Amino acid sequence: MTLTEIKKSIKTLKVQLTLGQKAEYWLNFISISAFIYIIGHIELEDSIQNKELSLLSLGFICLFSAYVRYTFLTTRLKEYSSNLTEKEFKQANSATAKLNDWIILSNRKDYFSAIKKTNWIWEGIKITAILKSGKLYVNSMVTPSIRSNPFTFGHNKKNIVKLLNEYKSILEGNDVVKNANIELEKREQDFWNESEWTLSKIIMRMIGYTLSILFVSISIFAITQGNIHLFIIGAVLMIISGTYIFYDLKVIIEKKKKARL
Repeated sequence: MTLTEIKKSIKTLKVQLTLGQKAEYWLNFISISAFIYIIGHIELEDSIQNKELSLLSLGFICLFSAYVRYTFLTTRLKEYSSNLTEKEFKQANSATAKLNDWIILSNRKDYFSAIKKTNWIWEGIKITAILKSGKLYVNSMVTPSIRSNPFTFGHNKKNIVKLLNEYKSILEGNDVVKNANIELEKREQDFWNESEWTLSKIIMRMIGYTLSILFVSISIFAITQGNIHLFIIGAVLMIISGTYIFYDLKVIIEKKKKARL
């Protein structure tokens, strides 16, 4: 982000996007609005057929809801008073990124930007922080892209809280970078030392795999019915089941390889 963009972001209290990002951002708005419209049409089909709700009204509700989110909520910067120095700002940003596996895009004396990768959003979640004249401006949003989806499951709020906690910690005199390195070493050691075959984990796997088999069976049935409503449910259940099984087996295999070394 350039100095001009930073100033404009502070003035408008909104994250400034490049021309390319704006194009993808609003194309994503159109695609999400269409998706909401289709789901709404499916769920409210009886009301539409009985003329209790017109297609035009449904379309307007979908567009208005998405427009409010995209225009006023997603890019909004939260403003806080701050006593951080530029050096403390950079150190706290680095520590937070290390602790949470964020990919740092920029970490300057007055501007920080990073990406948090997720399994359900292709481009991940973008975190932005600006330090200017005793004020701190923070935002977390889905990375602007036509392929993004708006479902962060509370991660935007969590990202901001984690960043603010590190700012608070460094203001209390803590060496946040050193503490982050110690914490990461401890996490890795605990992860590799923890057995995957404790009673609690065995019970969780029995429940997890039983539900996965049930979900896959329901998915296959739903997808073969030719009903778009059932097809969507089936596809979602299939993705959930497949993701759980893949990552669980991946952990078991990686730990087994590590134990042989």
